[in-house]
Amino acid sequence: MGECVNVELVNAIFYGINKGIGEVMGEGGMVLGRRTSSAITEYLKKRGLLSKSTDIRKLFVDLGLSEDLIIEEKDKEVIFKCS
Repeated sequence: MGECVNVELVNAIFYGINKGIGEVMGEGGMVLGRRTSSAITEYLKKRGLLSKSTDIRKLFVDLGLSEDLIIEEKDKEVIFKCS
């Protein structure tokens, strides 16, 4: 596996994606932005490029993607609940 990606870089990518989606699609685009951010995070983790210990909740809150993020495991699936 490769070296871990800098968390600030990941934050910048998420911010850019969500900012662009918000400007083009308005508030409704935030759902798409959140899903995209989640998919990028999972991809980076699977490739070993993002530390599995990264505080994903803090990432979402710091980026303004949600006011809070609850992460649950149910039936071998991880569920992200944004508020």
